[in-house]
Amino acid sequence: MSTARVSLVHENVAYAGVVAFDGEVLEILGFADTASHRMPLELIDEVEVSDREFNAFSNPAKGDSYGIQLAINASEDEVSALQELADAVRTASRGGA
Repeated sequence: MSTARVSLVHENVAYAGVVAFDGEVLEILGFADTASHRMPLELIDEVEVSDREFNAFSNPAKGDSYGIQLAINASEDEVSALQELADAVRTASRGGA
């Protein structure tokens, strides 16, 4: 699988960032954070996208969730691109089905 990659711009470049998925690992870089976030596909059970958030969770139904919660301020085009990336994560988590 090719890498799905979405760059989110911000008027303050410190708050810009990249969300990427290479078929095995979801990675979040930037967004005024001092650390990147990486989450392997095997741990991802749920992915949510809105114009305010991008979230990837492991085990949310059991109440002991681990994951990435990313606050964003995304344009319609960016939300659409993030939704495509989230769909790629979901497809990969189902074994490419």
